[in-house]
Parts: sequence; C-alpha cells; structure tokens
Amino acid sequence: YSDDPHDPGGPTNRGITLRVYADWMGATLDATSHLRLKRELQSIAVETVQSIYSARYWHPASCVELSAPLALMHFDAAVNHGVGTAIRFLQSALGVESDGEIGPVTRAALARADVTATLEAYAELRRRRYRALTHFWRFGRGWLRRVEATRTAALKLAAAPSNSIPKHQPKGPSTMTQANDSNSSPENAGKWWGHSLTIWGSAVTAAAALLPALGPLIGLDITPETVRKLGGDIGTLVQLVTGLLGTVMTIYGRSRAAGPLVRRDMFLRL
Repeated sequence: YSDDPHDPGGPTNRGITLRVYADWMGATLDATSHLRLKRELQSIAVETVQSIYSARYWHPASCVELSAPLALMHFDAAVNHGVGTAIRFLQSALGVESDGEIGPVTRAALARADVTATLEAYAELRRRRYRALTHFWRFGRGWLRRVEATRTAALKLAAAPSNSIPKHQPKGPSTMTQANDSNSSPENAGKWWGHSLTIWGSAVTAAAALLPALGPLIGLDITPETVRKLGGDIGTLVQLVTGLLGTVMTIYGRSRAAGPLVRRDMFLRL
C-alpha cells in the first residue's frame, strides 16, 4: 500500500488505485466516501484484486492470446500504463501500426515475432514512457526497477522448455486414451487398420492358403495365384478410394479455411 502525495494515482494497494477500486465497488468517490473507501482499499482481499486484474486488464488487453513471457510484460504494462497504451506498446514492439486494437495484423506479427527481441523492445518503450513523465524525478528509479524485474522474469519464462500459456483441450475418450498409453504416438493414434500393408499381406496369404482348399467344396476352382491377384486388385482399389477421400477432405478443409474468421467468446471453468 502507498499513498504518496506526489503520485497522481493517489492511494494504491497491490496495484489497484482508489479510483479503480471505487469504480469496481460501484461507489462514488467524493469527500464523504474518500476515507471509507481508502480504509477498504488498505485491506482489499486478494480475490478482489484478482477479479479486478482479470476483468479490467488481463482480458481487455488480450493477454490470454500471448505467450507467457509477452503476456507477463503486457499485463504489467496494462496495469501501470493503461490497456490502450499497453496495446500500442505491444504493436510498436512488433513493428506494426499502433492503433490500440489487437486485430489480424497484430496477431500475424505475434505469430512470427521473436519473443526475446519483442520483450527487449517492449521494455525500452516503457522506459522511454517513464522518463517522459513529469514525476520521473520522484518515482523514476522505482518505475525502472519495475520494468527490469518484469523483463527478467519474462526472459526466464522465454528460456523455459514451454513458454506458452496452456490452451484448453477437450479430454474426450481418444485424448485420454492417448495420454495414458505410454506406447501411443500421434502417428499411430489416428491410423486406420486398412492403411496397413502388413494386415493386407497377412489376409492375402491366409486366403491363398485356404480358398484353394475350400473352393471345390462350393463348386469353384480357385488357385493361389488367382487369390493373390485378387488381393492385389483389392489393395489397389482401397488405396484409390482412400486417396480420393483424402483429396476431397483436403479441398473441403481448404474451402473452410478460406472463409472469414469469426470471433467467438469461450469461457472455461478451471
């Protein structure tokens, strides 16, 4: 908690200013409510802080769309500089137009961006912003320490084996089976038995041994060579059918991918 008379934000606790707290509580901040709200802010619950951070900064700044290192830097900037300014910082660090709106151009730049280089550019933009403020003489060293601490933590995340925020994956039967089977692999999990040449070879061999013996019993003269030829023809036919289906599915998927992007809200309960 801090209440420095030189701080334009006024009383602040855990990064939440008195003005933001009053708005969140639906209260009017004036001379009669100032002292009461100030006392409430001093003992603000962690759960309330988390709710404010999520609703006012994390989601409006689209932090959920970023990798963990960039999300950390971007979220901290949104809390300290405001969501609009933070988005412009992110866009400037990515080298795209700073319009304050995260759209297709910004997302495309994020997809191809070097995380470390973007973090460094973002941190420098924040330093410049702080140095341009009139109260830098009073809070400058603390502000710069904040940027450096955030930058260091973000770079550690970037160097970790996995540096992206976990995405929600539906745990259907196939997903759970693959996750619990140490011998399963992405290649084998989706392979149809009809694609296996081993199975087809075994079937043809068995037929070549059995059908010549069983053929006379039903009035048919079948030789092993006939069975092998028939098996080869069936195998070719199956390959042609599956190839045709694959082509049709590819064309269909491409036509769907060329359609307009639609944004849908999704809520997850963890």
